[in-house]
Amino acid sequence: MLRRSTEHTPGSPILRNARPIDPRLLVRTPQSGMSLLLARGTPAAPRLTRQRRSALRVKRWLDVIFSALALIALAPVLVLLAMALLVAQGRPVFVGRRRLGLNGKPFLLWDFHTRDDAGPTPIGTLVRNAGLDALPQLFNILAGDMSFVGPEAHEPKIMAAGMRYEALVPYYRMRLAMRPGLVGWAQINGHTGPVRDAGSARARIDHDVAYIQNVSPLLDARIIIQTLRH
Repeated sequence: MLRRSTEHTPGSPILRNARPIDPRLLVRTPQSGMSLLLARGTPAAPRLTRQRRSALRVKRWLDVIFSALALIALAPVLVLLAMALLVAQGRPVFVGRRRLGLNGKPFLLWDFHTRDDAGPTPIGTLVRNAGLDALPQLFNILAGDMSFVGPEAHEPKIMAAGMRYEALVPYYRMRLAMRPGLVGWAQINGHTGPVRDAGSARARIDHDVAYIQNVSPLLDARIIIQTLRH
């Protein structure tokens, strides 16, 4: 049996506060080839079964192992980039941005700082265009703030189409039932960047929730492979 999400206190487990619903009310809708389960128009939050707990545990182990290995392997690159940015544009070398993590708990998402008071610097532009500005987020993954795969990290009180996202999409907070990721199902299917209308806002959240409903290590591997291909 699945459950429908309800209001919760930020930081408390979202799925644990869901209430049971009748499976006969469930409807499957496709989200770029992945099923999203709806109950009376609202996404159904999956129950924390033994299988799901195991999948989430393996997902976290893989995050820790691969983020640690990546940090060790890329340590020279991180040091060289930090030194180059420090020489070219001064401090700060890193910038922390406030984002919402698992169950709505705020955290600082770390990036290389790629601009000075006058705007983007040449070395900063090069680092950003190469996608290297996000390398410090490996520390976020190792610390448990993020995952390699998950919904995009949003800032608190984010706006979409001129409205608070939570007002535009009532089940918005369901996406917070998973750690935000470097890459995600919504992102690889084109749902990224500014949101200009209610339809695209809902489509983005529907993709995030579909991923949460279907999460598995194999799905994560598929998303990472598709990301690397693009």
